[in-house]
Amino acid sequence: MYKCLESDVLGVPEVKWFGSNEQSRILVMQLLGPSLETIFQSCHQRYSLISVLIIADQLVSRLTFTVLLSLILFFPQQFSSHV
Repeated sequence: MYKCLESDVLGVPEVKWFGSNEQSRILVMQLLGPSLETIFQSCHQRYSLISVLIIADQLVSRLTFTVLLSLILFFPQQFSSHV
C-alpha cells in the first residue's frame, strides 16, 4: 500500500525499503520532520487551537487521499466506466 501511496503529494513519505524476516516486518521510510510528540514537548505540552485545527485539517486531507486512492486501486472498473 505504501508503494501505491508514494507520489509527489505533500505529506506522503517515500518508502526507502521494506522486507521481512522470520521474526518481524521492516519498513524504512523518509523522515518528514519532527514527530507530533516532539513538537508537543517543545510547546510545553500545549497546542494552541490553531495548531490543533491545522493538524486535524492535514489528517483529514491525508485520510481522504488514502481512501480515494484505495477505491481507485481496488474498484477500477467502477471508475473506468465513468470516463
